[in-house]
Amino acid sequence: ATAGGKSTGTAMPMPGVGDEEYYYIISGRGIMTLNQERREVAAGDITAVFPGGTHGLENTGGEDLRIIVISIKGMPQPPTPTSSQPLTGVR
Repeated sequence: ATAGGKSTGTAMPMPGVGDEEYYYIISGRGIMTLNQERREVAAGDITAVFPGGTHGLENTGGEDLRIIVISIKGMPQPPTPTSSQPLTGVR
């Protein structure tokens, strides 16, 4: 697992992933793009990104966007190749 922060107005584009990843928002607000679909995220939200999906994260708030990224290696691919989906509000 890794932790990071993004300054206001910065974006972090990410290519397709080969591993299952989870992005937990510790603090701040932003826009998570999953397979070209944009969704607002904020502290307490978690977003799942599955193998084959593309994603990006942009800080849209007035403070640093702090995140924890959990990457699970070696997970089998789900039945749909682009099955990234947010799990907004899961705590």
